[in-house]
Amino acid sequence: GPAEATSFGARTVEALKREVSIFKRRERMLEALRALLWLQLVFTVGNFVSIFWWSGFWTGLLALVSLYFLPSFAHIGGSIGRMSHRDRLLMLLYGVGFLSAALGDIAMILYIVLSLIVPHCPPSSPHHNSDTAFSCSYRTWFTPPLLFLQTLALAASAILALLLRANFKFEAGKLVEPTLTQTRDIEELLEIARVGRLKDKREVTFELNNIALLGDQNKMQIAAAGGLQLLISLAAGEDEVTQEYATEAMAEMLTFPSVQPDFISQGGVGTLCALLHCHNDYVVEQAVYALSYITASCHHGNRMAVVEENRLDDLLLVAQKDISATQLAISKILHDLVSCDEAIGHVTSHDQLLDTLVERAGRDYVQTKLLTLRTLEQLAKKQPDVILDRPQLIPHLLESSLWDTPTQLSATRLLLVFAEDPEGSKQLLSHSNLLTSLQEMVPMATTTTSSVVVPTELPRLVSEVVTMVMKQVENRPRLVTLGIRNFLNICRSRCSNLPDVQITLADCLQLLNYS
Repeated sequence: GPAEATSFGARTVEALKREVSIFKRRERMLEALRALLWLQLVFTVGNFVSIFWWSGFWTGLLALVSLYFLPSFAHIGGSIGRMSHRDRLLMLLYGVGFLSAALGDIAMILYIVLSLIVPHCPPSSPHHNSDTAFSCSYRTWFTPPLLFLQTLALAASAILALLLRANFKFEAGKLVEPTLTQTRDIEELLEIARVGRLKDKREVTFELNNIALLGDQNKMQIAAAGGLQLLISLAAGEDEVTQEYATEAMAEMLTFPSVQPDFISQGGVGTLCALLHCHNDYVVEQAVYALSYITASCHHGNRMAVVEENRLDDLLLVAQKDISATQLAISKILHDLVSCDEAIGHVTSHDQLLDTLVERAGRDYVQTKLLTLRTLEQLAKKQPDVILDRPQLIPHLLESSLWDTPTQLSATRLLLVFAEDPEGSKQLLSHSNLLTSLQEMVPMATTTTSSVVVPTELPRLVSEVVTMVMKQVENRPRLVTLGIRNFLNICRSRCSNLPDVQITLADCLQLLNYS
């Protein structure tokens, strides 16, 4: 109610004030440390006129280096400095350095005090042979107060550095973020959503999503209280705002695998697939993400739940849409489905989905392209006819020579499927750019002295494709027309460190000479 909202806002404001006070304290401590470092430089001048003049070198160097690396901080703008990304380590080094210098000063003070108790002159004194000259030297009496004040400055600097190290552990939002989610009882929230008005349902779904974001334990509590069924029913409702919040909450819940079996048993997959028809792209995006979390599980029941009851038609609809945010997730879903022996039969019997997979292999998004090609590879291993019946895939495979090495490998393996089939090899030869594209897949840098690491599998696959096509005697005249001899000579020169590939290519040349 209004009272709770007021209390919620007051807690957030109070947390924000505490955060600001912590950052202002950090700002003041850094300013104080900077002032102390400048003061230490003043003491360094005094060190050079004291009896321990050589101590000025290390105290001066310590102060200068510390000033150089000391970060600047403003509670509004944040931390800026040469090592602002390692502030805590820097403060620890400062603390150790300042304490070490302070201990050195204390040792020198003790030395002077003992010298005054047992009078003698240091070797460097012109009165070395006098028993009273040391105690009468003005430098002897000047040095202890100087070192005492310097020790106080060093000790204060060390304490400030260690306090700053603890302060730097605190990050922005640490106090505010927990207050942004009201910690009302989950069962109370679910009851409000069941009997409340439309506004209450919106607020509850939004809050449930925020609670789920805070950890897996919260997800389990929501599921145990019946939250999954409530979210499923709210997502199936007509209010678009509630639908958005509920779908996002379901996607977040499903990132935790232990929740997925209950979600599937309660009919959640059907609701997600129905949401794929929604005109709201954000709802569709969240529904696709939720389905991708389900199919990512190795449990075959998860993947079967997605392919049953003609749900592949729903996935097909999104796969054909040009929603950039969902393309990678859809590719992952399809790849997961063909990796399941029980689900692959549903995919191979869906001609429209297979045609869409072929079409997606030609898209320019590299990660989508690679996943799609690997999906088609899985299909080719189990049912090669599915690939052979779609020669429209070949142009997309030949275009893959322009992409990265993993994409080229997948494309070449699929080209080998066509090459091993008599009719498929003829389909390959109908493309005039066949040898040009294959040549581009044989990398230039295959020598052992090259700094470029190139997988040797790619030229081997290319040589296998050419060999399989050449085995069909009727294909050789067409290969000669396409420039097979020049192709073989170029590939042999590029594969000088691959004897097996060179032998294969040499055999191909002999076949041409005898034909």
